[in-house]
Amino acid sequence: MANEDANHAKTEDLVSYIVDRLSGRIGRTMVLKLLYLTDLEARRYLGHPITHLEYRLYFYGPFDAEIYRALELLRDSGEIAEELVHYPAASAYRYSTLRPGRTHNLSRTEEALVAHVLNTYAPQTLDDVLDTVYDTEPMRRAQEAGLNSRIPMECVDNEMRISLGGIDLERALAAEDNASRRRSVPWIELRRELLDRSRRAGS
Repeated sequence: MANEDANHAKTEDLVSYIVDRLSGRIGRTMVLKLLYLTDLEARRYLGHPITHLEYRLYFYGPFDAEIYRALELLRDSGEIAEELVHYPAASAYRYSTLRPGRTHNLSRTEEALVAHVLNTYAPQTLDDVLDTVYDTEPMRRAQEAGLNSRIPMECVDNEMRISLGGIDLERALAAEDNASRRRSVPWIELRRELLDRSRRAGS
């Protein structure tokens, strides 16, 4: 039970972090797709996801109804605000933080991964993000299996760690932190450095 509670709390922290960063500009579908992309990157670099979500192929891509519970809990606890917005063709929920800049219980590595995903994809339209999601290997496999099939996220486990010669992202981030006297290293710079090291090692 304690482990299950910790898993739920981690998902809630990640949702809260995303809403905090994109307050007033993000809806339910985008939250879920950014969670998927964050878990995808975590699996590629760490070999495991950050959330406990079990993604299945549904309309508009990866889905887990657990996202409703997480958003409702954050809303009911006063962490986020939920607004129903009416558009010409449909209505949708939009979320805002009620505690901007609060501390989130994410590790240095988890925060680096989700920040990288948000910096890369949050400026894009939902349609562009969906195109990216559908082009990922787990989604391609799920589409072959059909609607409501489980998305095999594990097919990308350690993909980047292996391509980088076994470099441990968590240790690399800790080393960079120590070298820079605890100053934050932008994820894109660290990722570029790791890829450059891998290319040099392979040449």
